Parts: sequence; C-alpha cells; structure tokens
Amino acid sequence: MGNDLKCVPVSSYRSGPKRQLFDLRERAYHGISRLSLPTETLVLLTHTPMKHKAPDITPAVVPESHKAIRQAIRDFALKDAELWYKLQLVRLYDAWEKWNDQFFNSEMVVPCIFVTEPHTPRALADCSNFSAFGSRSQIRIRPSILTGKHPNINPDAPMEGRIRFVSDIMLHEMIHQFQNEVLNQPEISYKGHGPAFAGKCNEIGEVLGLDKVRVAKARGKDKDLPSCAYWPFNVRPLDYFLGAYVPLVEEVKKEKSGGDGESEDGGGVDEGLDVVESFVTRFQKLTEENRWLVYEQIKDVIGE
Repeated sequence: MGNDLKCVPVSSYRSGPKRQLFDLRERAYHGISRLSLPTETLVLLTHTPMKHKAPDITPAVVPESHKAIRQAIRDFALKDAELWYKLQLVRLYDAWEKWNDQFFNSEMVVPCIFVTEPHTPRALADCSNFSAFGSRSQIRIRPSILTGKHPNINPDAPMEGRIRFVSDIMLHEMIHQFQNEVLNQPEISYKGHGPAFAGKCNEIGEVLGLDKVRVAKARGKDKDLPSCAYWPFNVRPLDYFLGAYVPLVEEVKKEKSGGDGESEDGGGVDEGLDVVESFVTRFQKLTEENRWLVYEQIKDVIGE
C-alpha cells in the first residue's frame, strides 16, 4: 500500500471544498485525533469514498496503546470468543508465539489476528500495516482454510495436516509483520515479496531444511527458483501436510504440459492424464464460490 496522497495532483486541490477535505484527511492520517469540526463535516470526512488508498505509514516502533489493544484482543479471543473461533484462534496465536520465539528472537509484538477474508479473493491470508479499527498490524486468515471448504484443502485428510498448513501460512505472514514493524522495510515495489522477504525465508528455511526461494519477480540468476510469495508450503514435501494441502495450480501446470515427462516412477504422460482426471473430479465437488477461486488461479497459469 503506497502513499497514494502523492498520486493526486496538488493543482486539483488548490482551493475549495476538495482542498479542505484533502487537508483534513492529511491531518487525520498524521495522528490528529481530535478535530473541532461540525458533525456533518466529520461524517463527510469519514464516509466520502476515496479514489486512492490510505498512505502506507510503517513505523518501526509500536506505541504502547497499540500494544495494549492488541494484547487485549488476544486475551478476549483466547478466553471469551465464541467456541469455534476460540478453537481456531488458540491454534493461530500458539503458532504465532512459537514462530516468534524460534525465528524472530521474540522481537515482535503480538498482532491482531482475525479469522476473516483477506483483502483479495485469491489470498489465503494477509498481513496489513493497520487493522480495520486503526491499530497497527493485523493478520487475517481465510475461514475456509480452517473449515476445510477451500479448494486447496482436502477436508478428508487428517486435521494435523491442516494445522501444519495453517501454521505455515502464519509463518509467512509473520515475515511481513517483521518487515513492517522491525525492519521498517515493507518492499512495496515487490508487493512485500522482495529481497528482504526472500532472505528471511531462506534464513528460516535453512533451519527447517527447505529449498531456497527467490523474490516474487522471476529474473536474474535465481529466476528458476520457487517464488517466496508462496513460501514455505511451495517448498515443503507434500506428504508433510498429510494430504491436507491440495496444490491445484500445480496440477493445472502438469495438465498444460502433458505431465512431468519421464518421472522416477515412470509416470510420464499417463501421470499427466491421472492429474487431469483427479483435478476434474475434485473441481466438480467444489461450491460455486470455490470454483471461481480455482478459475482465477487457472487463468494466471494459462496466461489468459
């Protein structure tokens, strides 16, 4: 998320109501919480649709008030949340605590963790600089990953495999939090998946015994490496997830290329045909919403 206020030509706001509204927003974004304004003006300020996103403010120091609300949300989630949410959030916060101790030297402050849809339909999760209510740092996990209704999840596989997959998703999002709040290096031009992100992935991956990954943009000497945008589950052995993770996009790639060629077990073209049959069978079982999710992924693979 870039500082989109800079994208608006200043000349278009030199005078009049737009200029005033621009000034008010700018002041609000820079931390002025008390404005002596009529109610009607405040409603206009907070409800007028914005053509551009809010600016990306990524301070390395988390204010004490933000730490307090984040801790309070964690405490509520683990103690008083509705039962299903409590069960999921206990696992998510446990995963966050474990990874923070193991790979981040306990440097990070617990974020707001929510079981809700991320900002794009295809995302499994996301890490935002700001929460929906204005505190710094939130991590959102798509509910269908947890319920087993997502097309990349096999609901019949052991629950332990799904827990491992969700734990990997959390680790990925924590690197984004680390970039934002510790390194102060969000790598906006790479959509968060640049050299610093890939470097942290490879640092952790070396401990976990995972293959190296590259930045999201495939270029240079590392262009043939897997992308860090899908780390770590794209470099995990599939059996690590006990059959819970179903990488449908990889299957479509095999379908497009006629299989993997001569594999070690002699699968060849027959393996490719098996993959197509397997994919179609599982696709037919998906809900209409999840079919659209898969369709969007397929379009990326085949270049449409």
